[in-house]
Amino acid sequence: MTDFVFPELGKKIISFLTKNGVEVVVPKGT
Repeated sequence: MTDFVFPELGKKIISFLTKNGVEVVVPKGT
């Protein structure tokens, strides 16, 4: 999976989780 981009909703969810101390792992294509 290359050039995987989160939709805006996904970004908001990740931001919300990280602010609440949840560790989020974002997959990146190599």
